[in-house]
This record gives sequence, C-alpha cells and structure tokens, in this order.
Amino acid sequence: MRKTGTVPVFALCAALGPAPAAGQSGNCPLTTWEPDIVARAAPGSGQVELRKKGAPPAAPAECAISLDCEVRAEPVRIEYELATLAGPKQAPLYTQVRRVVFTFADGGMQSCASHGASVPLARPKLEYQGPKLNPDIFK
Repeated sequence: MRKTGTVPVFALCAALGPAPAAGQSGNCPLTTWEPDIVARAAPGSGQVELRKKGAPPAAPAECAISLDCEVRAEPVRIEYELATLAGPKQAPLYTQVRRVVFTFADGGMQSCASHGASVPLARPKLEYQGPKLNPDIFK
C-alpha cells in the first residue's frame, strides 16, 4: 500500500549558496508524523533538507533526502510517496520516502526518485597545514 503525504516548503534563496553535501553518517531519525518539520529545496540542488521549524537558516539540516535529479525551480509545494509501511501504529520514517513531487508557482511539476534520507555530514574546514613558503625565493 502506498501512502502520500505533504511537507510544507520554504525554498532556500539562491543567496544562501549551494546546499551542504549529504553523507551517509546515519539514517534520518525523523518520522513523517513529527510536527514542525520544514522541507526546503533549493533550485539546482539534488536534495530536500528537513529542518525543525524555527531553526536558523545557517543551522545544519536535521536530515536530507537525496534525489536522482536536480530541483529545476523554487517549489511552492513538496509531496512525497512512501514505501510500504512497517505497521499501522509505527510512524513512517523519511528513509521510507521513495519519490518526491515538486509543484511550482507556474503550475508545473517535477518528480524525482529518492535515494534515501540520511543525516548530513558537516563540511570539514579545509586549511593548508604544510610548510610556509618564503615569498623572497620567487623574486
């Protein structure tokens, strides 16, 4: 049996930059029954970020649903299709999302398959750790 649900969407502005890289540091613990979960999808990104309502935009996402396509524009609505539920009293997890459908302001739609939901890895801060170069040797 397939279930369909809707997640409220607040699309990220392009000014916020690219979406953080998602990794497989663990399965997403969020369920679709949890209140105050906000889904965000930036145009050009290949994922839907799930955040707690009221979290600052710079805060890392609680979970991310990776997609097999890039979101073509800023969506006004996100719907998701779940795989078969484990049981009637168990809350479905976002890891059970199999397909995500975006609706846009112009009435267009886009459908993407899900590769699953995971907790995004933090981006490591890259800093050069090697020896210092003497600028005088280049004169």
